[in-house]
Amino acid sequence: DTAAMCRLSVWYFYGRNGLQKDEKLAYEWCSKAGDLFDVAGMAYQGLQLYKGFGVDKDEVAGVALLHMAAYNGNAYACYLLGNEYFLGDSGLAKNDKKAKYWLRKAVELSQDDKKDSCALPEDKIVDDCKRMLRTLQGDSVITAQI
Repeated sequence: DTAAMCRLSVWYFYGRNGLQKDEKLAYEWCSKAGDLFDVAGMAYQGLQLYKGFGVDKDEVAGVALLHMAAYNGNAYACYLLGNEYFLGDSGLAKNDKKAKYWLRKAVELSQDDKKDSCALPEDKIVDDCKRMLRTLQGDSVITAQI
């Protein structure tokens, strides 16, 4: 069951539900889900590869997985891509147009679908996205990081 794999991944990643924090085990579990085409698993697998959490850093593979998950409707992947394009401080260059696209998509998907087993709490995704979108429109300053 890929949802259970994703939950284990998140629990290991953050050290929740009695499990010790272990990014390597988190990566193993999200990879199993991602390999079975679970978009939430792909999102977390992409994040871990992109940032090098529990696995050798591979920005190209990480971004590819994030895009696959985002294009297949994962709000968390959209949020991660929007955040990275907004900040432009990792492997992705700052790109306001792409940031707006992915942040808007994350808000839209978060409102449509609440069953993402690997996502951040929906209110955090939506609040972060809205703050970044306001900044892109010139309303305020934000320094969000994943």
